[in-house]
Amino acid sequence: MTRPKSSARPLGDVSVNFLRLLIDTAQILGATPDPVLRKYKLGEEALQQPQTRVSIQRYMRIGKELIDLSGRADLGLEMGARMQVTTLGLPGYAAMTANSLEHAIRLAIMYERLASRNQQGSSRYYREQIKDRSRATKSNRRLHGVAQLYSLEPYNEFNHFVVDATLAGWFAIARWLTGRSDIVDYVEVEYPQPDYAQAYRAFFGCPVYFGQARNAVLFSESALDLPSLYKHPLTHLQMLGICDEALTRVQVDMTMAERVSEVIRSRLESGGISLLETADQLVTTPWSLRRQLARENTSFNRLLDEVRRNRAELLAKTTNRSLTQISFELGFANPASFHRARRRWQADE
Repeated sequence: MTRPKSSARPLGDVSVNFLRLLIDTAQILGATPDPVLRKYKLGEEALQQPQTRVSIQRYMRIGKELIDLSGRADLGLEMGARMQVTTLGLPGYAAMTANSLEHAIRLAIMYERLASRNQQGSSRYYREQIKDRSRATKSNRRLHGVAQLYSLEPYNEFNHFVVDATLAGWFAIARWLTGRSDIVDYVEVEYPQPDYAQAYRAFFGCPVYFGQARNAVLFSESALDLPSLYKHPLTHLQMLGICDEALTRVQVDMTMAERVSEVIRSRLESGGISLLETADQLVTTPWSLRRQLARENTSFNRLLDEVRRNRAELLAKTTNRSLTQISFELGFANPASFHRARRRWQADE
């Protein structure tokens, strides 16, 4: 049995809300989670504390054991189907009171850091013109709203359910906010097609493609402006203020280098990111960002190089992608630049 790789540095953590939903779903599916919770020393007191966080490594191991106990490989999908705005905590309430579906999705992802964090990256929302998969004509292009989960490669029996729960959760909440089910054009999943692929398609009610380059729910253009059934302008403004304050408190505990690395990881798979773009995302100027990183004895280029190196090593060891494919995924201008970087990394070892 393959185990998730241990690391001296934690991968991240998730809110206890997600663990409780995982446990409740396992119980509904017939599993008795008490032995697993005792094994990981998670008593009822910890599960009742809103500030409790569970490490990603522990969360994945618990998920795998509950899948084994329930005999349901689609546990993550069932978990996501039961997700509510309350599961997301403060970001959920900000999303619920937003004016439109698109605004709600943007906010849920923008404030994701309040409910979970992962060193491998962060989720993104963006608009994208994509050719309709059902009719391969150059003129038939539609706009999608893309909710994309960061990559969890390498995939194994411990992390499939995280992808399943997240993608299904986004759809479940969007469906509840709008009262509509016909809001997604299709879904993309990075890992290969599982035995429960049909359950995926039945739940989303649209095509689901596995073995893709990303994990994403592609919302229909016609759905993006649908109003939230629970929109409330004044409460929404209040929730935005609360979320902003909470996010500021979280970021205070991070060094600037950690914040920059987090931004780089979240954008690396989309072709990389510049110093200017990073500064914009961190609401600062390039000059100020350079100065703050210098105080921490590092630089943007050094952090970019570190993130690229770690990602390259992971992809080379755990995937069948060619070095040319990896070079473009890491944002290098051409394969030659990537090969020069690899020689430099090897020389530093």
